[in-house]
Amino acid sequence: MKAGEPVLVVEDLTYAYRTQEGMLEAIAGLSFAVAEGEFVSIVGPSGSGKTTLLKVVAGLLRATGGRVLVSGRPLSGEVPPEVALVFQDYARSLFPWLNIRANVAFPLQAKRLPRPEVERLSAESLEAVGLAAFARRYPWELSGGMQQRVAIARALACRPRLLLMDEPFASVDAQTRADLEDLVLRVHEAFGTTILFVTHDIDESVYLADRVLVLSPHPARLLRDAAVHLPRPRDQVETREHPDFVHLRAEIASLIRRPRAVAERVESP
Repeated sequence: MKAGEPVLVVEDLTYAYRTQEGMLEAIAGLSFAVAEGEFVSIVGPSGSGKTTLLKVVAGLLRATGGRVLVSGRPLSGEVPPEVALVFQDYARSLFPWLNIRANVAFPLQAKRLPRPEVERLSAESLEAVGLAAFARRYPWELSGGMQQRVAIARALACRPRLLLMDEPFASVDAQTRADLEDLVLRVHEAFGTTILFVTHDIDESVYLADRVLVLSPHPARLLRDAAVHLPRPRDQVETREHPDFVHLRAEIASLIRRPRAVAERVESP
């Protein structure tokens, strides 16, 4: 990867899948880039292809057109080693028969690292998400929010250049969600990890990100690439009361609720 080159480049990406009626396009000519250390959120209507896009970027689905570059290299049909994923369903992503420390260390085994290094990376990641004292507990002994913290710690243990997060807080209550949002912001600042974050929550997308990508209804096209000019560190009360926050979240909400006219302008020459 050359100096100054984006961590992620998506160029004219298309993805279609087969149905009984024929091929159905889920993503249509999508292009964007994510710079080193940037936090980018993706929002759009339900069924717009947000999760599909993330799976293509992760290498879990093969694009039918265009290309995806991670660290300057095209995808090769598998998850790149510098990419980690955190999904919404934390309960199914953790191994209930392994304790928390072993869950976090699990992906490091494939890297064949020395045991002291595995222990160091696991301990640092658990400390970063506030779970160092729970290392010997099991997932079923923790709350939903704590289990999602374990999933985040496991992703961080690999020290990814690019962290992909697919609606990771959708299954927790509002207070836990706010706590996890602030946790991710602290982790982003501490580790400098580049993050691509899919969410259906407009307020969350603006609160967390440096940029918000707004997708059209199915098939996904880019309606808006909106820069977020809000000071950091962010605060759950002060940031959400900031005039720039209020203005941008209203603008994005309008795009999502009345996207057809915007999509027509995007498609017109």
